[in-house]
Amino acid sequence: MLKTTILNVNDDGPRRYVIGRTLRSAGLQVIEAETGHEALERVAAEKPAVVILDVKLPDLSGFEVCRRIKTDAATASTLVLLLSAVLTEDADKVHGLEHGADAYLTEPFDASVFTATVKALLRIGQAEAALRESELSHRLLFESHPLPAWVLDVETLAIIAVNDAAVQHYGYSRGEFLAMSLKDLLIPQDPPISSAKLAGRARGLDDVGVGHCVKRDGAVVEVEVKTRGLTFAGGPARLVVADDITERRRLEAERVELLARNRAEEAARALVEIGRQLMTTFDLGEMTDLIVSALLGVFRVRRAALFVLDAASETLTCMAGAGEGDPAKWVGRVVRLGDGLAGRAAAERRPMWSADLFDDPQFTFPESALAHVLEPDCRAWACVPLVAQEEGLGALTLGDTTGRMFREDEMQLLAAFAGQAALALRNARLYEEVRSSRERLHVLSRRLLEVQEAEHRYLARELHDEMGQALSAVKIDLETLRSLPDAGALTPSLEESIALVERLLQQIRNLSLDLRPSLLDDFGLVAALRWYVDRQARRAGFTASVECDVGERRFRPEVETACFRVAQAAVTNVVRHARAQHLTVELRHRDAGLELVVRDDGAGFDTRAAREGARRGESLGLLAMEERVFLLDGSIAIESVPGHGTEVRARFPLRTATS
Repeated sequence: MLKTTILNVNDDGPRRYVIGRTLRSAGLQVIEAETGHEALERVAAEKPAVVILDVKLPDLSGFEVCRRIKTDAATASTLVLLLSAVLTEDADKVHGLEHGADAYLTEPFDASVFTATVKALLRIGQAEAALRESELSHRLLFESHPLPAWVLDVETLAIIAVNDAAVQHYGYSRGEFLAMSLKDLLIPQDPPISSAKLAGRARGLDDVGVGHCVKRDGAVVEVEVKTRGLTFAGGPARLVVADDITERRRLEAERVELLARNRAEEAARALVEIGRQLMTTFDLGEMTDLIVSALLGVFRVRRAALFVLDAASETLTCMAGAGEGDPAKWVGRVVRLGDGLAGRAAAERRPMWSADLFDDPQFTFPESALAHVLEPDCRAWACVPLVAQEEGLGALTLGDTTGRMFREDEMQLLAAFAGQAALALRNARLYEEVRSSRERLHVLSRRLLEVQEAEHRYLARELHDEMGQALSAVKIDLETLRSLPDAGALTPSLEESIALVERLLQQIRNLSLDLRPSLLDDFGLVAALRWYVDRQARRAGFTASVECDVGERRFRPEVETACFRVAQAAVTNVVRHARAQHLTVELRHRDAGLELVVRDDGAGFDTRAAREGARRGESLGLLAMEERVFLLDGSIAIESVPGHGTEVRARFPLRTATS
């Protein structure tokens, strides 16, 4: 019966006791020693299966004790487990294992791990002892092994034994096998087993590698080879187990392909969603950040950047970056069209990639780019051009760990995403151009109204001050002539002339007030509204009221002017078309804004038809009201029902109202 005695060597009594108790509780037989010399004596006398050896002993080091055990032919098969709470570095472990130790544990350790390690060593020792004790037992195991196996002569590589599994799997008869050498089974291009490897350690199962063997029918199969040194028929030999992994590889390839397909589908779905997001934003900064962030997530790379092309200067400028490092430093970097990966892809309008740009002769980089972009561990890059409707817009670049191979399906997916991104960027550019044009138009319209109001103010003043005074002088002169004693027969003509001048004066006053009531400049919006509404009500013959909660507060001139003009246009429409009995004008301060409401009980109108007419230029009053409100970032709503009156509600923001 094989021995399972454990020798526990430790000069620390309490620690030796704990280790012994742990082993005994696992059902193992334990003997003990305190010094290195005592340990060597007990190993020689009692032949323990495993020696648990503390590295630090008072006389000999654990390393030396292990070396002596392993170099003594009588005890070389004894398994040694080194323990240390001090020498815990990897170099210490390597040193111990190179001195022949079979295992090395550092303290503190988990008792279950320790026990399992000891039991594993026992199992190894028992297996090796069984092989040494009985070649017949080994042959029985060899013959019954489910995997193809054979035994090689170490010197000649001739096959000296073969099991039934090998005969059945490879198709050669046992006699044919025994007439062959290993070289007859392996294809010449990649022999997985070499003489040097076969001359390796005599104990332990070695992973030699993966190679290819030829079956009797000529089929080539991929095999995973493991070998073990042994003694066969009194001489050194090598057991070779050749596991056919052809089917496993095929299944793995199918699994990888399936995973790649699933990942591609997942990435495609993600890109569709990102495409929707791109189509809903027109902010260039937000859009470029979204694009590079999406590249990182979908393609699982370490870096991503977006370059925009300036066709006039033939340069590309980095507009956004994401990933490792400091992406903000990339923004603003300029690449000439045709230089580097991005420059080439944009110039030639085709996808490109390289597993290592630094060593790729087809790409050139300026010295400044080498230090910033081509870092040693991140030199695999892919790039696709951004093209929308035959217009080159720039390029997208991806960076990853040096050596990464970008698959064809990944490049196709990247190109599809680039198409979406290019279209979104082009739309954003067009939107920006339209927005800029509208802003310029907005400024010009506001300036036009300011000039118009200034002209009205000037004309009103000229009419009132110049023509009004001149006509007043004419009237005075006519009245003086009429009062002369000898006016006689001229009196009727003079009176008619005086009446004509008075009518002209009144028309000039009305025209001056219509152009620009001086009340608006002198006393403000509230006073001007009260005067204007009362004047129009008396003229048209309806009742009117003005309700205000702003007192005599003054507002910015452009707000007062716009509010008065909107009220003027609304009241004019009431006078001309509504046939109203009552008119109400409200001016209120609402939520940091000024709200104007003009409401009548007149005939009303079809607002939709009126807006259609305004678009055709048939209702300039409605357009003028909306334009004045919108130029101040306000809002206007018109509600009207035929036969039930009309309500105009305009709101003006008060950003800088003054008292």
